[in-house]
Amino acid sequence: MAHDVFISYSSRDKAVADAMCASLESKNIRCWIAPRDVPPGQTWPVAIVDAIGNSHVFVLILSNGSNNSAQVLREVGEAMDKGIPAIPFRIEDVIPSKEMGYYLRGIHWLDAITPPLEKHLKNLTITLQALLAAQGAERPPVAASPGASLQEKVEEGATRPFHRTRGLLPILLGLACGLVLGGVIFWVFGVRNKLPAWAFSSVATTNVLKYPSETLTALQAASPPASGATSPPRSQMPTVSIGDNWNQVQSFPAPGNAPTGIVRVDDTLWVAVPCDNHIFHLDLKGNFISELDMPEPGCGPGEVGLAWDGTSLWGTWGDRVIQIDPDNGRAISTFPIDLEGRSLAWDGSYLWVANNVGTLSVYDRNGKRQRRLAIPASMLSGITWGKEELWELDEWGSLTRFDQDLIKVDSFFLSNGCGISSFHQQMAFGLFWDGTSLWVADAVNNRIYQCAPSNR
Repeated sequence: MAHDVFISYSSRDKAVADAMCASLESKNIRCWIAPRDVPPGQTWPVAIVDAIGNSHVFVLILSNGSNNSAQVLREVGEAMDKGIPAIPFRIEDVIPSKEMGYYLRGIHWLDAITPPLEKHLKNLTITLQALLAAQGAERPPVAASPGASLQEKVEEGATRPFHRTRGLLPILLGLACGLVLGGVIFWVFGVRNKLPAWAFSSVATTNVLKYPSETLTALQAASPPASGATSPPRSQMPTVSIGDNWNQVQSFPAPGNAPTGIVRVDDTLWVAVPCDNHIFHLDLKGNFISELDMPEPGCGPGEVGLAWDGTSLWGTWGDRVIQIDPDNGRAISTFPIDLEGRSLAWDGSYLWVANNVGTLSVYDRNGKRQRRLAIPASMLSGITWGKEELWELDEWGSLTRFDQDLIKVDSFFLSNGCGISSFHQQMAFGLFWDGTSLWVADAVNNRIYQCAPSNR
């Protein structure tokens, strides 16, 4: 479906996203929004990439949820890489994370914190109409979405198609004034909220942004270890010198598209492939044994991590954790978590849940939170436990280990000898240390890697 606007949002903000979509479409602005517009049979990542590339404007609903969502961050990065004009629509008083801020620097946003929401949606509509008219985007009439409110349907009936050849000058003048006023407001709020210096750039940009070398070095130095799940208790896990050279033992194709979780159980592997709605059971050479249907579809804003506690599988579903019966894939239990989980690990006693910026919450099997803490992380991809150590992998291929007190011990680039992609080319959401080898699921190259220190 041809569309004008791609709406990017966290699943926690679905009500706002649906209201925005209905409001814009009632004004003849065509929207692409997931999951409504994901074509049947097409994987989520492919649909997202195609939809962003075919949009005229990218609208980000900026909130605490989207600020910490790896999926939303990838969507923002995709839009920036393709040079799509972006409009952040901030609905909560949140300061962009370092990763999100990297993409949004120099871009003015629309504040929609104070109610009513309808007022801010009208401002967004005016801005989009002017931008689309300036681009010369032709938009035939589009029906309002089924979820539109009665008031929006009434407004839709009174709406006439927007003609870019009529009334364009007043709108563009209004837009120019609005941008100037918005810049002043943005500067004031930026000072108040102590945004980083780059946030006060007066020049909006939609070009592809690159990290300065010194910034990249700092990010890599701060990146912690990746998480997975271990079946034996931590005290039984052998130590490893992280300074050793690591070699690739083997690699093989993943059983589905974009694997996001992996654990070893005896002489077999479990691999989560949420966009295919399956958890695959493989032997250690990647040969198919069986598959489970996921208890719930998992391909969405929250990635699906995977852990094994000795008897059951566990997976993260956005803001929840589900215990999974390994015999039939059915949910045994579920409990809410206080962050959007990206990775999951079992330390022999507790479940560790991590988001992409290194916030960690520790739960018992009943869902009672035991601890909440953080490690310095930039684009965390996965975590796993070694002997009394937490390991973290980031999307640049940097592996970092932390001691029991979560003090950084050491770090190095796993990509150097293991063959795993680096520098934002891979998304290794699955990570598991089995005592002798590290198993990594690469969601971009769709491969499973087994890596080991060269002295083993």
